[in-house]
Amino acid sequence: MSQEARAPPSLGDLFVRTHTSSQTHDALDDQSREYFHKMKDLVGIDEHGTQLPLSDEIYREVMPPGGMDV
Repeated sequence: MSQEARAPPSLGDLFVRTHTSSQTHDALDDQSREYFHKMKDLVGIDEHGTQLPLSDEIYREVMPPGGMDV
């Protein structure tokens, strides 16, 4: 059985994972919550109503220059 190679997470996905509380599943702070909402607004939804993946481009568009770069 072969294991399918997985792509590394995008910068947006990495930001969401590292700025979300594992206990409450909510943003760690108000600034992170604001970035989450901006990214979600830009990402869009597919024909099945599922949120599309956060791309590096969306992350770079939302985050301030020189800001919380990972």
